[in-house]
Amino acid sequence: MNTFAENKKWEEKHFAEAKLILESQLSKIVKISLATPEEDMTMATDAKIVLTGSSIALRVRRDTGFRDFTIRAYNRGNKTEIEKLREGYCDWYLYMWTVDNTVKDWILVDMNKMRQSGLLEEQRNVKMNRDNSTGFIAYSIQELEAYGLIVAKHINGDSSTNEVWTINSNCFDD
Repeated sequence: MNTFAENKKWEEKHFAEAKLILESQLSKIVKISLATPEEDMTMATDAKIVLTGSSIALRVRRDTGFRDFTIRAYNRGNKTEIEKLREGYCDWYLYMWTVDNTVKDWILVDMNKMRQSGLLEEQRNVKMNRDNSTGFIAYSIQELEAYGLIVAKHINGDSSTNEVWTINSNCFDD
């Protein structure tokens, strides 16, 4: 069983990769539009940038052949991720899978649309970890796509984005 601290360290180790993916997908999260004539004339504003959401959840899944979207649904009586998502927390979810300790595949999920779809409210089987300390529910990629919840993806070399992304950890200062 991995502790919260171990899992957090694992996630932080892959933050540069997550940041690069998110930067390549900013057009899905940030909208740029022309200002109104009034804004132009009275506020020195020619264009506006609007965030379409404010919070992003990250999950880095350790090397596994499974490509499903899992959410913690049991945690020894503590508040779970599924409960937080149902309550409206998190606008976007960047879910990543590693191969040989490097992020290879990922999906970016619109969590507001997922809440609206009703999928988070469905009763599903909870798959317990081997030590029975935590349990997860799973959604298939095909199911998420059928509901139009995946904003962008890169799975098994098939990308639904026009972006090519590579990792250069030297370019991240913060």
